[in-house]
Amino acid sequence: MIEPIVFGDDRVCFFESFNEKDFAAVVSEEVCLVLAEHSVSTKGMLRGPHCQMERAQDQLVRVYREAAFDVAADLN
Repeated sequence: MIEPIVFGDDRVCFFESFNEKDFAAVVSEEVCLVLAEHSVSTKGMLRGPHCQMERAQDQLVRVYREAAFDVAADLN
């Protein structure tokens, strides 16, 4: 069994739900997903900006309640 390490406090929670390296150590099948990370924030929480130049990642944002203000910038 692979169990994620959950980081967080009363404002935010973050964990990796899937990591290809951990999965490959247990199962010998190939997968197309490399890494899946999840974070949960409380209302009014500002998440820090991230810059990924060499190893860019796709990002999926889910909003369950209220609304979110998401900003993206092309730094190239």
